[in-house]
Amino acid sequence: MKLLQNITSALTATECRTNCPTATTNFATHFTSHTSPISKNTIVSDATVEDYQHANKSSTCDGNSFFEVNMENWDASGAAQWYSDWIAKRDKSSTEWVERESEMDYFVHQFVPIPDTLSCGLGRRGCRDMPGCDKVLASVHGDEDLARKVWFIIRYMENLWTVSSSAYETGDQLYGTLALHTPQLARTFIWQVNEEEVKRCKMFAGLVKAAIQLVITVVSAGVGTLAATAGTSAAAAGIKAATEAASVAKAGTAVSKGTKFLSKFPWQSKAVDILGGFNSQLTGGLIEKAICDEFPQPDPKLESRMLARVNEMVKNSIDKYMGTLETTINEISNGTGLGEDGTFDGSGKTKLAETILTGDLFVLSDEEKHRFLEQPTLIAASQERFFVLKAITLLLKVDMCSLHCTAQPLKDDGAIASSRIEVEDGVWCQAQCWRNSKKRKNLELFGLKALKDLNNQWNFTAEDLFQASWLVYKEFHYSLPTSGPSVNDLGHDDTPKTRSGTALPVCFSDMKPGDFHDKDQSELLACSCGDRLGNETTQFFADIHMNEWVGYDGGTGVAEACQTSFDADQSDPVTVFLTFCQMDQHFPYEADKHHTFLPSADYSCDAFKQELEALDEKKSYSTLEVNCHMCKTSKIGRDIMEHQAEFYRHSWHTHSSHYNFKEACRVYVMNHQCPWDGDFGALDR
Repeated sequence: MKLLQNITSALTATECRTNCPTATTNFATHFTSHTSPISKNTIVSDATVEDYQHANKSSTCDGNSFFEVNMENWDASGAAQWYSDWIAKRDKSSTEWVERESEMDYFVHQFVPIPDTLSCGLGRRGCRDMPGCDKVLASVHGDEDLARKVWFIIRYMENLWTVSSSAYETGDQLYGTLALHTPQLARTFIWQVNEEEVKRCKMFAGLVKAAIQLVITVVSAGVGTLAATAGTSAAAAGIKAATEAASVAKAGTAVSKGTKFLSKFPWQSKAVDILGGFNSQLTGGLIEKAICDEFPQPDPKLESRMLARVNEMVKNSIDKYMGTLETTINEISNGTGLGEDGTFDGSGKTKLAETILTGDLFVLSDEEKHRFLEQPTLIAASQERFFVLKAITLLLKVDMCSLHCTAQPLKDDGAIASSRIEVEDGVWCQAQCWRNSKKRKNLELFGLKALKDLNNQWNFTAEDLFQASWLVYKEFHYSLPTSGPSVNDLGHDDTPKTRSGTALPVCFSDMKPGDFHDKDQSELLACSCGDRLGNETTQFFADIHMNEWVGYDGGTGVAEACQTSFDADQSDPVTVFLTFCQMDQHFPYEADKHHTFLPSADYSCDAFKQELEALDEKKSYSTLEVNCHMCKTSKIGRDIMEHQAEFYRHSWHTHSSHYNFKEACRVYVMNHQCPWDGDFGALDR
């Protein structure tokens, strides 16, 4: 069944469109006290109430396949368009329309002479005394074509009311129910403190502190002091540097010599900075803080912040869901138009007619109908399950977790196997989270072990999450259409493979994800998403809240992370160049003094894209042909090679990368057979 577009409107929308209705009547009160009959002069059919009550038994829908409720008959009947045209022609200034109890009640009385208003109170979860197919057929004197249209519209309206009112009644409990879940969610699906890393961090911090103290002591007191301290294991590594520094008397010079010494060791990048302000550092405990940046851990207040955040996000989701249900019920009750504030535009059509045109709710199985009418606890449980899953995916998204999918086969052995899945033939995905620290790294999906437990409390497994995320991406990409559970979600106990709104962000890329358990591959970030122009890259970064990464640095930090990833992946030159264009960053120019990434796209980006678009207009070129052209025969490609720097560097103490456009072209052409020969001299090194 399609998702119910009207009931489950887009979660990503932050406000109602301008033509959303404004209810003039409290819908709960309005629908719990229907007592007065509609005026008899609203009846179009010339059948009497007595005719209705004693319908000719020879006029029956039973056993007639023409009246069977199925989508084939619904489409063949043309009922949806017929109703849209019919309601548009009604006189909206007439007494009958102005005094209507509801659009549904108004419609039924136009064709079937029922004695009273329809009984569709919220507390009843459905409508009583709705005319059946036989009664409709009798009322229109056996006109089967008209009878089927009227009967199908009545059936649709009844289903819509049944689902909307049932979901609204049980949905009000969601706020309290979800509040009980969120503490456990926040503890499970966020970055957790690693006690072993904390121990290693403190150990290294102690060694660095001891070494710094040794250098300062030796420099200040002379070589004699060295004899008393050289035997300590913590200071042993500093003997040579301390001896070199022994002749220096001033602490300022000691700092200089200490810097030279410390630069020889793995933790030097932190220790050098520390030594510059050693007096306060040694006494204030800042050494440990600085050194522990190499072993980053979550902020101790992260759980409480995430708990508050997810509470707010889930509450907003429920608010939108409940608001949309209320709007739907108002549309049924008030007969709202398509104009601003529910007024009627020139078409005369109603919101209800537009909803009926979707056909989403025409067919409800007996099981589904019974569930909505008689089993509110099961509806409530389905809603709870949906929003718990919504909370999980929201937590993971704001913690920069995602699926990196590719058409390149991924190994499914070793520790990484639990994070990988073949979601369909020829498509492999890896779940991972980008660690929110300055030291770049991917981590295992937070809460993965809990989701791998097939009997977990969330009633949703890791495989379900991965499959659902891929299916939602395939259908909607980054435009999720719903704010709440679909009819399919509410109408069944099992866990559907596709759940609207319960999906991890997906980057489908030519790049292959790295095994983050391998130190050499842990820094690979999914940097080119969508087509070969990377048309979804910025959307993907927005969806995983990459701008909240502590190393974001206005986008420059992400550009540097992508440069590292491209270098390791040996990504093709067109992908590399266009990705930075999409990110509004550029590889440093040769004329740049510091050779670091800078905000703003390369000045050749527009011309580069235009040339690719011109190629596409001629024919659909392969990735090989496009890269060979831009590397070997394109004047714009040659210009990029000339104005880009030979390398980029983040700072003086980190390694540089030479994988610019020119180098990427050299590697690509070396590994691929271009379909034509061309002047390759500019790429020779």
